Amino acid sequence: MGDEFAAHHRPRASEAFYGKAFGWELASVPGAGLSKWILRGEVVGVVTATDGVTVPPHWSINFAVVDADAFAEHAVSLGGAVLMGPMDTPGFRNAVIADPQGGVIAVSAVAQRTATA
Repeated sequence: MGDEFAAHHRPRASEAFYGKAFGWELASVPGAGLSKWILRGEVVGVVTATDGVTVPPHWSINFAVVDADAFAEHAVSLGGAVLMGPMDTPGFRNAVIADPQGGVIAVSAVAQRTATA
């Protein structure tokens, strides 16, 4: 499974383009630092703000995995590199991985819920 992920220095400004191009709507996620692209009630992607310089506007593919930490370790054992993470975000544990040729992907695992007493 893959989901589209965008980083943009002006996410709301990108709404006009992608809204008209694909019929998407942008919905904020309070406290998460990201917004969701919605089409017919379904999430088709997410966008997060960047400074536009350190992290230029870009798109990334995000693959669902069972365990982001284990996947990152496995990628390194295959000659890849961990570029970011693994780290926690609301509801997910994520990592950004480069393959040995420099291709970059993101992986996300649903956060494990802990039992409360």
